[in-house]
Amino acid sequence: MSNYEKLVHLLGRKIDEHMLNQLKREFDFLPKNEATKRHVEGGFKTYRLANKKAGISIELMGRKRYLAEYLNIANEENTPIFNEHDLMLSELTIHPPKTNKDLLFGLKTGFSFKQITEALGKTLKYYEFMEGFRISYLDGNYRVILALEENLILTWMRVRIISLEKHRAIERRKNLGPQNQFLIKDNAQKILDFTHKKPTIIWDSIWKEMLEEKTEEEKDASTLAYYQNEFEFIEKVDPVFDKFLLSVSKFLSQADAKGIYESTQRFIEELNALNEIYGSIQTTEREDICDFIDNVVRTTGFKVHPDADITYEWREW
Repeated sequence: MSNYEKLVHLLGRKIDEHMLNQLKREFDFLPKNEATKRHVEGGFKTYRLANKKAGISIELMGRKRYLAEYLNIANEENTPIFNEHDLMLSELTIHPPKTNKDLLFGLKTGFSFKQITEALGKTLKYYEFMEGFRISYLDGNYRVILALEENLILTWMRVRIISLEKHRAIERRKNLGPQNQFLIKDNAQKILDFTHKKPTIIWDSIWKEMLEEKTEEEKDASTLAYYQNEFEFIEKVDPVFDKFLLSVSKFLSQADAKGIYESTQRFIEELNALNEIYGSIQTTEREDICDFIDNVVRTTGFKVHPDADITYEWREW
């Protein structure tokens, strides 16, 4: 078993103090910030160790984040899984400084796209990312990401365990057909009635009220530009909500769960694009949108886990 394979074997497993020190010695890891570890233990932050010379880095997370993201236990007590100082290995990145270096799963740096597909025995697609390309695919409990240069030559790879929400999303996608029987076609009009509950109505009212409360001295050019950005975002995003409701209502009347699922995906991807321009979706807006989508989808009769975040697999905010 190679050193890389040892690390993959540890993904998703508990890393106690003894194991952590052993990994540091074996891989000559240096922490990005030693002080960070105190905040990671038992908390929601992550802790990264790296050997830049060898091009290896790992990410570890604290108990609370692990339980919330991977076991869905936000407020555990006396859990037998982790003690206060244990961490969990969640991600491995391999970025060797030279070509023709062994990675994982039979891959090597310098492989062409054709060599990658042949080595993995998979039909893969690549997509543009910054100045190169990426390949992303699922392998059991892992998400594998391959980074390619502009000439489609493999440079590095990352393996990350899949979160609980991602597992739920995969199951939803696999079971869209059986969802048709649960859809309530008579609720098609109820979906359209959500137009009166759009978050944009609340946002518009709040921003206007906040602007009115400003004194003339406070309404300088910078402040007015900030508010104008928010009003433009609301103006652009409001019809996207309407389109989402019309699409869901249409597919609900046809008892088409796949159509509802894909309508939700398109809606969130459009929100992603608008937020990229305006940057207006912060914590409050995110919660408003997620609640709105959750209520709409559940009103169709679509079966979703009570704690699931339907938007998780697509949203970028």
